[in-house]
Amino acid sequence: MADLKAIRTSDRKPGQTVSCSAQQLNGVTTAGQFSRHVSQWIESQVAPEPQRSGEPKQVGKPALTLNLDLAEVSWVSSVGLNELIEINLHAKKSGVRLVLTNVQSVVREVFMLTRLERMFEVI
Repeated sequence: MADLKAIRTSDRKPGQTVSCSAQQLNGVTTAGQFSRHVSQWIESQVAPEPQRSGEPKQVGKPALTLNLDLAEVSWVSSVGLNELIEINLHAKKSGVRLVLTNVQSVVREVFMLTRLERMFEVI
């Protein structure tokens, strides 16, 4: 079972950062696990906090940015693309901004050829 690398705060980019490897993203089994871990983390961050009686009602948490660091991903399969799409849809539905960072040129070309660059924020 592939473990999700630690979700860490980055001083250089706003929000939280998750790193993944090509194996985690492209493996038939590991890609689904990675996607579930990221989705569960998103849910844990956007879940409303319980309100104590007598406290003013919270309007909501500030918008969250999740940076998905693809520095270790030198290629992407259709399985990996599908999982990235699922993560992106889940993030948008939850009000989380997903940013793909450190995207290698080969992977960036795949996004352009599949026209998925319009769906993702890539820096």
